[in-house]
Amino acid sequence: MRVPTISKYSTATYQLGVITSDLKDANDVMSTQKKINTLSDDPIGMTQVLDLKESVKHLEQIETNVEMGRTWLTGVESSLKSTNDIILSVKNDVLRYANASFTSDNRKDAIDNINNVIEQIVSLGNTQVNGSYIFSGSSTNVKPIEYYPDENPPRIDYAGDVTAFKIRSDKNAEIPVGRVGSEVFWEDKVTINATNNTITFQENPDPNLNSDYTRTVTAEIPAGEYDNETLIKTIRNEMNDASAKDGYGVKYEVKYNEDTKQFSIVEDGSYKGYMATEFLWDTSNGTDNKEAVIKQDAYVDGVTAGGSVILDDINPPRIYDIKAINISEKPETFKLTRSLELDVPSNTYYYYWGIENSKGIAIPKIDTTVLPLGSVVTYESNGGPLPSKIVGNADGVDIYFDNDIDSNGNSIPDINISFNNSVSKDDYVEFTINPAKEIVLEDTSIGHEIGFAGENILSAPHTSDKPLDPLPPNRNIVANTNDKIDFQEVIGEGENRTVYTLTASVKAKNYTNYDELATEVEKAMEAESLKNGNRIDYAVSWDDETKKFSIKEKGTNLDEFNLLWQSGKNAPIATGGTTGYSIGETLGFNAEDDTKYLWKQDRPEDIGKPVKFREPVDLGKPVERGILNTLIDLAGYLKNNDVDGIERTIGRLDSSYNHITSVMADTGMKYSRLETRKVITSEMNLNLNERRASIEDADIVEAIMNLNSAQSAYEAALGSTAKIMKTSLMDYI
Repeated sequence: MRVPTISKYSTATYQLGVITSDLKDANDVMSTQKKINTLSDDPIGMTQVLDLKESVKHLEQIETNVEMGRTWLTGVESSLKSTNDIILSVKNDVLRYANASFTSDNRKDAIDNINNVIEQIVSLGNTQVNGSYIFSGSSTNVKPIEYYPDENPPRIDYAGDVTAFKIRSDKNAEIPVGRVGSEVFWEDKVTINATNNTITFQENPDPNLNSDYTRTVTAEIPAGEYDNETLIKTIRNEMNDASAKDGYGVKYEVKYNEDTKQFSIVEDGSYKGYMATEFLWDTSNGTDNKEAVIKQDAYVDGVTAGGSVILDDINPPRIYDIKAINISEKPETFKLTRSLELDVPSNTYYYYWGIENSKGIAIPKIDTTVLPLGSVVTYESNGGPLPSKIVGNADGVDIYFDNDIDSNGNSIPDINISFNNSVSKDDYVEFTINPAKEIVLEDTSIGHEIGFAGENILSAPHTSDKPLDPLPPNRNIVANTNDKIDFQEVIGEGENRTVYTLTASVKAKNYTNYDELATEVEKAMEAESLKNGNRIDYAVSWDDETKKFSIKEKGTNLDEFNLLWQSGKNAPIATGGTTGYSIGETLGFNAEDDTKYLWKQDRPEDIGKPVKFREPVDLGKPVERGILNTLIDLAGYLKNNDVDGIERTIGRLDSSYNHITSVMADTGMKYSRLETRKVITSEMNLNLNERRASIEDADIVEAIMNLNSAQSAYEAALGSTAKIMKTSLMDYI
C-alpha cells in the first residue's frame, strides 16, 4: 500500500521536533548548569528549590542583622569601657579630695574637672552607630541624655524610651543590641555602708513640743546592696526596733512611689495618743565638717509589770525633774514591789512600796500610813544609785532622788508612776532610767539616698489646740447642735488624687468622761468612712496629762487626712460655716484651725511664729541614683567643702563601676550569642545551598553526554529525514 507523501512529511516533522526539543533541553541544562529550569522540568523539585531559596534569603537577612548587632554591641561595649575608665580615674581623684591635706580651695578648683567628666560621660551616653543612638532604647533617633548644667542644682534627664532596640536573630527570636540609657547611667539599687547607713530622728509625745520629753533615736541600716522594695522594709524594721529600744516604741511605715520616685515615712497610727517625729536628715553642722551634737536628757523607759498588774494598767511614768533622775552614767533598772507586812508594835498589817536596783540593793520600806509624808530616808550604798525616798499607795507611787521643796514646804517628787487599777500584794513594776548624754551625729544619714538630704521634716497627728477643763458632771452632745465632724480622706496624688469629704455624727448623749467621748468620736468617724469613704481605721484618744484629744488614721492607707474645722459645712457660722454644728470647740480645736502643717522653723524670720502641723510626713525629692547624679552631687560637695559627702561618693562610685561592669558583661554575652548565631547561620546557609544544588544543579559530565547524544540524534534525524523526504515524478506515477 502506498503511503501518502503528506503523511510521511507530518510524521518526520513531528519526530524531528521532538528530537529538536530534546536537544534544546540538553543545551539549556548545559548553558545554565541546572537540570530544573522550568516548573515542567520537575514540579516537585522546583517547589523544593523555591522553598530553599526563600530560606536562604531569610538567612542572608539574619546574617545582615547579626552583623549590624555586632556593630551596635561593639559600640555599646566601647562606650561602657570608656565610662568605667573615667569612673576609676575619678575615684582616684576623690580619694585625694577627701584627704585632710586637700584644702577647701583645692576642692573648689577640682569642680571644673568634675564638670568636664560629666560632659564626657554625657557624650558617651549619646553615642551613635550609623546615625542611630544606641542608648535611647527603641527611639534610636532621639538623643537620650540631656544635661542642664546651668540649673541649680544641675539636672540630668533621660529622653529615650524603656524598650531596648532589638535585631531579629532567628525566625522567632530577637536579641536586644541597643541599651536603655536610664538602666545604664541610672541605678535601681543602692549600696549602704558606713557612710550612709543611719537615720536619726526625735520623738516627742508632748503637743507643746517640750524638749524635756524629746528622745533622740538612731536606726542603723545593715551594710549591703538594696533595691527599693528591700530598702523600705529594712528602714521600717530598723526604725521600729530603734524606737522600741531608745524611743517611745512608735511604729513607722515606709513607702515608695514608683511613678514619682519618692519615699515617704509616717507613723502608722498605732501609738496611742499624740506623737511628733522629727527626722534629722542633715546631720552635718554647716560647711565646717563638724558633727552636730545633740544633748539627750535623762528619761525613763523599759517599763514592765508583774503579778496582777498588766502594762495597760500603768500610765506612762511622769518626770518632774529631768536633772534629778540623771543619777548615773549608765542605764539603771529599778523594781518597785507592793508588799504587806505586820507592824509588831501596833499589831497592824500595812502595805508599803519597796524599791531595789538591778544589783538587789534596796531602800528601806516606807509608807504614808506609817511615816510622815515628808520623811527622808538616808542609806549607804556601794552597789549603785538609789532613790532617797518613795511614797505611795495602791493607785500610784512618788519617787524622790533629791530633797527639793515647793513654796508650801512640800517635797517635790521626781518620778510618778500611777495605775489605772489598784494594785495588791506582790504586784511589781520595773523601769529603767537612761542617763543624760551627748549624741554626736556624723553625716552618715541614709537621707542622701532616699531623697531627704535637706531640711528636717516633722510629722504629728491632729491634736486639740487648748487643754480642756475637767469634765463637768455631764458633757452634753446634742444631735444637730454640736455633734458633727467634717473631715477629708485623700487617696493618691496629682491627677490620681481623689478627695472624699465626709461628715460624721457623734452619738448624742451625756458623757461622764473624755475617754468615753473619744471612743464615740472614733466610732462615728469609722462608721462614716465605712459608709462613704475608704474603710479607714481611726485612733481618737484623750491624754489625761495634757488634757487634749488627738485624732489620726491608724494605718497608712490615706495620703492626706484633713479635719475641716473651718472650711467644713458644720463650722461655726461666724467663721463661714453653714450650720455651726461642729464638735470642734467641744474637743478643744479652735474654729480657725483646718488642715494642719508642721515644719522646722529654722529661718530667723520664722522664729516666734506659731508652729503648724501636717500628717503624714512630706515626701522627699525624687530619688535618682547613677554615675551622673553621683558626679553632680560630688561637684556640690566640693563646692561646700563637705568631706563627709566626698567620702560618701567613693562608695557610690564603686557601686556605679560595678553596675556598668555588669552591663558590660551582659553586652559581652549578647555579642557571644551573635557570634554563635553567625556561625550557625553560615552553616545553615551552606547546608541549604547544598540541598538546593543537589535538587537543581546538573551533573556536568552527564549533561555533556546528554547534549552530545541529543546532538547526534538530531543530526541523524536530519539526515534520515532528508533522505525520506526526497521526492521524484515516480512518487506520483
